Amino acid sequence: MRAGKQVSACALLMVAASAAQAADPGFYFGASGGQSQYDFDLPAQLAFIGFLPPVTGFLPPATGVITDPPPFITPVVGGPAAFVAARPVLWLPGDDDEGTAWSMTAGYRVNRYLAIEASYVNLGTLEATHSIFVSPFLGGGSLAFHRELETTGPALTAFGILPVSDSWELYVRAGMFFADSELTTRFNGSSNSVTFDSDATTLGAGAQFDWQDHWSARLEFQRTFDLGGDDVASEADVDAVSLAVFYRL
Repeated sequence: MRAGKQVSACALLMVAASAAQAADPGFYFGASGGQSQYDFDLPAQLAFIGFLPPVTGFLPPATGVITDPPPFITPVVGGPAAFVAARPVLWLPGDDDEGTAWSMTAGYRVNRYLAIEASYVNLGTLEATHSIFVSPFLGGGSLAFHRELETTGPALTAFGILPVSDSWELYVRAGMFFADSELTTRFNGSSNSVTFDSDATTLGAGAQFDWQDHWSARLEFQRTFDLGGDDVASEADVDAVSLAVFYRL
C-alpha cells in the first residue's frame, strides 16, 4: 500500500514538473499547415455583373513600331490590335477561394499567461482560368487568361493563455500581418504581376496540448481582415484552420 502511494506521488510530481516546464519562460519554434478560405468584399457593380474581365481596348492599325505597349497585346488579322491589360482587381467573382496555408514560427513564452510570436505566413495560392469571347467583328474566337493570387508575409502576434489542466491550454491571439498579395495574370504567353501591400489585423483562438518535456501541438482558427489594401477594387477577409507542432527549448 505504501509502495503504491509512493508511485502515485512520483507520478504526480512528474506531471507537475512537466506542466511547470511547459509554462516556464523560454523560446519555442514550430510550423503549421492547414486550409484557408478567402471572403472577398466585391463592389456592388462587380457582384451584379458576376464577372469582370480585364480592361479591353484597341490600338489603331500599326503604322510603325509601337512603343510602350500595354502589358498584353494580341493582334487581330485585318483589324486593329486588341489588348487586354490587368486591372487592379484583387480577385473575380466566382473564382477559386480556397488555398493551402502554412507558416513558420518563432515564439517566446513570457509567463504562464502570455506569449509573443513572430511568423512567416503563406495563406496559399488561388488559381482561376477564364475565357474572353471575341466579337466576330474583331476576328472571332476566344482568348484565355489565367490568374494566380498568393498572399505571404511576416506576422507579429501576442497570446493570452488560459491553462485548464496540466497539459491543456486555451488561448486567444491578436496581432498584425504585413501582407504582400501578388496577383499574376498570364495571357497568350505573356505574364504580368502586380503586388499589393496591406497591414492586416489578425485574430485567432485555439487549444494547445503539451507532452513530454519539449513538444506541443496546437489546433487553431484564425481570421485575417482586409487583405489587399486601398489600391484594389476588392479586399478579402481570410479564415484559416491549422494544426501546428512546436518544440520548446
